[in-house]
Amino acid sequence: MNRIATIFFILITVWGYSQTQYRFEQITNESGRTLGRVSGVVQDSSGFIWLATENGLYRYDGYSYKLFKHDRRDSTSIPHNDLRYIYLDRNQNLWLRHYDKLFAIKDHKLVDEYKFVYNQNFAVNTSIVQDKNLNYWIGPVKDYIIRLNEDHSVVDTFTMAKKLAHPAISKWISRNKPDYFTDSTLWIDITKETSFLIATGGEGSNGDFYDYGQLYYNDQLVFDGKEYYVPVGKNSFFYLAAKMVVLKPGKYELRFTKDESNSFRPDENPFEKYGMGLYKVSNESEIAKLSNVDYYPDNAIHSVIVKDMLINNEGYFTILTENGIHIRKQDSWYSIPVDLVDQISANITSDTYYMPFTQAKSGDYWVAYRNGLIKINENGYTKYRLFENPKQIIELKENSANQLWLTSTNGIFLFDVKNKKLEHILQSNENRLYNNFVWDVYEDRSRNIWFGTRGGLNRLRPSRFYIENLGMENYAPFPIMQFGKNDFFTTGKTNKIYHFSINNKKKEAITFNDEIFPKDDFDDQRTYDINDIINLNNKLYMAYSNRVALFDFPFIDLKKYINIPSIKVGDQDVDNHALYLINEKAGIWIVAVDGLYKYSYDLTVQKQFLSFGDSYYSYSDLDSRYVKDIDKWEDNYYIRTSKNIWEFNPNDESIKKIFEFPAWVLETSLKNGDCFIDTASNALWFSLIPNIYKYNFESHSIDTFKIDLNIDIGDCYTSITDSIVWVATNNGLIRFNPETEDFIRYTSMDGLADNNVNGVYPDIFGNIWLTSYKGLTKMSVADEKYETFFRSNDFIKLNFLKPHYRHPKFKHQLVLPTTSGYMTFNPDSLNPIKPPIVLSSILLFGKEAQFDSLAHEKKHIELPFNQNFITFEIAALDYTEPSKNRYRYKMENFNEQWLYTDANNRKAPYTGLPPGDYVFVVQGTNNDGIWSDPLRLTLIIHPPWYRTIVAYISYVVFTILFIVLFIRYRERKLKEEKRILEEKVKERTIEIRKQRDEIAEQKKDITDSIHYASRIQSALLPSDEFAKDVLSSYFILFKPRDIVSGDYYWLTQIGNKTIVVAADCTGHGVPGAFMSMLGVAFLNEIVVRDGTISSDKILNRLRDYVIKSLKQTGEEGGSKDGMDIALTIINHDTLEAQFSGAYNPLLILRDGEIETIKADKMPIGYHIKVDSPFTSKNVKLQKGDRLYTFSDGYPDQFGGEKGRKFMSKRFKQLLIDTGNLTMEEQKEVLDKEIEAWMGDEHSQIDDILVIGVEI
Repeated sequence: MNRIATIFFILITVWGYSQTQYRFEQITNESGRTLGRVSGVVQDSSGFIWLATENGLYRYDGYSYKLFKHDRRDSTSIPHNDLRYIYLDRNQNLWLRHYDKLFAIKDHKLVDEYKFVYNQNFAVNTSIVQDKNLNYWIGPVKDYIIRLNEDHSVVDTFTMAKKLAHPAISKWISRNKPDYFTDSTLWIDITKETSFLIATGGEGSNGDFYDYGQLYYNDQLVFDGKEYYVPVGKNSFFYLAAKMVVLKPGKYELRFTKDESNSFRPDENPFEKYGMGLYKVSNESEIAKLSNVDYYPDNAIHSVIVKDMLINNEGYFTILTENGIHIRKQDSWYSIPVDLVDQISANITSDTYYMPFTQAKSGDYWVAYRNGLIKINENGYTKYRLFENPKQIIELKENSANQLWLTSTNGIFLFDVKNKKLEHILQSNENRLYNNFVWDVYEDRSRNIWFGTRGGLNRLRPSRFYIENLGMENYAPFPIMQFGKNDFFTTGKTNKIYHFSINNKKKEAITFNDEIFPKDDFDDQRTYDINDIINLNNKLYMAYSNRVALFDFPFIDLKKYINIPSIKVGDQDVDNHALYLINEKAGIWIVAVDGLYKYSYDLTVQKQFLSFGDSYYSYSDLDSRYVKDIDKWEDNYYIRTSKNIWEFNPNDESIKKIFEFPAWVLETSLKNGDCFIDTASNALWFSLIPNIYKYNFESHSIDTFKIDLNIDIGDCYTSITDSIVWVATNNGLIRFNPETEDFIRYTSMDGLADNNVNGVYPDIFGNIWLTSYKGLTKMSVADEKYETFFRSNDFIKLNFLKPHYRHPKFKHQLVLPTTSGYMTFNPDSLNPIKPPIVLSSILLFGKEAQFDSLAHEKKHIELPFNQNFITFEIAALDYTEPSKNRYRYKMENFNEQWLYTDANNRKAPYTGLPPGDYVFVVQGTNNDGIWSDPLRLTLIIHPPWYRTIVAYISYVVFTILFIVLFIRYRERKLKEEKRILEEKVKERTIEIRKQRDEIAEQKKDITDSIHYASRIQSALLPSDEFAKDVLSSYFILFKPRDIVSGDYYWLTQIGNKTIVVAADCTGHGVPGAFMSMLGVAFLNEIVVRDGTISSDKILNRLRDYVIKSLKQTGEEGGSKDGMDIALTIINHDTLEAQFSGAYNPLLILRDGEIETIKADKMPIGYHIKVDSPFTSKNVKLQKGDRLYTFSDGYPDQFGGEKGRKFMSKRFKQLLIDTGNLTMEEQKEVLDKEIEAWMGDEHSQIDDILVIGVEI
């Protein structure tokens, strides 16, 4: 009892110090109405929340509900609406109970394979669980439990039974006559030590015995039948006690007591009548051995009643009974015995006495009873008496924080196992709990806590904030001193400080003796004005009022305290104030109102005093909070007072004023600001708005930044994040950029909780947290979005204070002082849990589609082409703040880019999807932006029949068949046409052959005529013999294209002059040949007959002859035939040449170079320049000169690899390259070159004529 009382005292004490304020969210339906009584809550593997209610089964996705109810027209619907229990098994079946009926639901339909269960009538508190071997356990059912194996083929019954009389003993007694027997009183004498089986039997019921026997020796009780009574059968009212005894010699009394009623008339009585007998038996006999064996029926549970059942951490079926915990392992029971009847001292065997139990992650079992909890493990048990007034506990669950939630008919209890702290939560308008009758508690995978109550469903979100109310009201900064990595000290109410652990939230109160605190001179009341605390090597120093005290830690043994020197105000001594403590250089520095005092560590010797240099003439001059802030950089401390900024160096024990406030500041609250050291800029920053100051440590200079802000500003608290200066003021937050000197002011109009901002705290996500007297603001710096907490209209209201100089700086935790205590939280924390992403429904043309399974279970969908307007409704099943969940989706093979949406529009519509194979991919986030794994659903839109593969194959087959038939038809048609054509061909062939013969004859005649003309033309041209006589060294390359040629050459010798002509007539072949013969004839007449020897005159007359002969007038459609000609007259005596040309030039090769003598640009024939005479050009010649005249046939011939003309340039180069050859050799080269140029691919396109003459 002492142990229990102690535990109870500790719990009540801690409970009295701390009460967490909870804000429950009321979950309603789409109409804003409550869901009614909620008896059970579970979360399935997909993430949906399922609710057993009085109105049916609800499925909740954080946004909307789907209600499943009984439908008389649907035999697969749930059979009942009023549900009292829900359980999710390992196969994702939902087991529901309606009073005494159990049934299972899967895919919103009744599971057909459990008809054995459906046909049973159970108890109103029956539950079902499934062990790791997939056996179902159902119970309690009356006085037994049912086990159903995985394939439902074997049903075992485990009966709850007390110890019974061994049937073999009853049978032995009925067959053997006792040595001594009585049904009243009998005295016997035992002469020698003898072994007996003593047996007594009679009526009894539930521990009350009406007939029983006892054995006395010298008035001492040797055997009491009531102590060993057990029923003969399971439901028998006849009890039997049988035990081996060894009686020593002496006189014994057999005394049998009976009530004579014989009301039960039991059939199991092994005696002929009620009574008591002694049987002589050996201790070694079988019956003697059986008397020492406890007997239970087969499959019996050694208990009277099962209070609760569960599957333990190892997956084994476990029950709680009145005598302890029993675990079914490998077809046997393993027990942890605890006599709960004795421990609880109540009628716990009643069906109405609920005793839920659970197994914690630690392995301990926790049992809830009406006055508290019992912890049970293999080492024993511990009882925690929590309630003086009994509470009916309905449910007991452990949460992820290793705390125990207890639901009851009188609210909710939360038990902190580690700190042994209990909280009782009752329904109120403030916390919005629906009802104090709470049926169930459930923690989902996002650590939200759900409560099913008689009035509806509540949700408690996991809070990142831990609030500690110290029961005080303080509006001045108070010290919070860090102690190690995870602990801190803080001041509290009256004579207390608190030791708090960040990790486990454990708080320990440390109480000081009242005598160390001074009394106020006016009201004789003690003042508990604790200003600073430091811990040095297990020595605790505390600055308070005008004193500093030294304690041994952790025992808080006062070693010494001192009063620091008073302050002179006028002629009077006034108490000083010890404001801050600094540990530096073998001593404790005490920062007071008037300066710094240095004391030895044991506080026995004052070593130094450094004064602020102020004088006080009246009490109004004295500021008890004179020192506003202290910060440290390297070896120096920077102290901001009401008047100045000081630099204190403890090494040389010096103090220096680095900035003095303007006089106007001293009359305002601007003097109450702070100073901030920024390591990035290597400077000290402080603000006196409209000025912001930067004191540079290296140069000891001060930079002043002035902002154009025409409003009243008081207290200014400065901080810096990412090179941005933040000034928290009593009139908003100022953001200042020193680089650009731009500033922005934020107020409550922008979203701040309050304009009176007193603290700025950054986190790692680019946010800053702003404290104020009216709440907390989270500001996203990048997009200037705000979120507020603890405002006056919120459920929990907190007034935050400016942080004290002695303020902890934990790595991942902020400790924020409030007017009533402090709050801790991790600003960098995220909800790390990836949410499950599901399809809550699938719509076709705006209506919910019906599939063979629920939408969230679909992985593959096939639809016809006319069902291609599809919408997916999506949900991320994280229930922390569903409104902040975001989504993105895409349809692979249709659109590859992510489309984004939010919680207000959770639909992904696709209209008019063309036939094809697609993959719908969707992801969602939780409230902190953590993306889920992608959900992928294959979607196939089948084409219409006429666009299927079968249709396309048939199209190909029909096309091929049509083509084949058409070809065959055409073949027959062509054969017929061929036959007709062949007949016509035969007829025409005869005619053609006749015509061919006629044409051949005509061709032969024409060809013969042309050959004859060729002989005539050849006869007209100068012969080789004549040429050799006229020219000593020459060549004539003459290559007609046809039999006769349009090119011709002409030579004659008149005196010492030789005339050489190379001409190209219009056309070639027969027409050209006629012109060439005219040319020869005309030249003979002009030169030979008339003796004209001037080259220009010869050409003029030749043109006249041609025009006249061909009757050329220049009219449209008239003859335009003529000739191009080069005429050279060589004077062999004077070595001179006279040249005239019609288009064709004269080339002279001399010393490896070509000189071109140009011709007139007009032909021999009618021309626009017909009235212009030809000109002559005289050229001096040298021995060895070579003169070349030619037609255009050679340069214009096509050939070569690219089929181009030979060109004049290449022709001239060829003449140069072959200029060293003899004239005959040069002719051969020219001939071969032009043949090679034409090759086999090109034919000669014109007559070719080249004449070369060497001087």
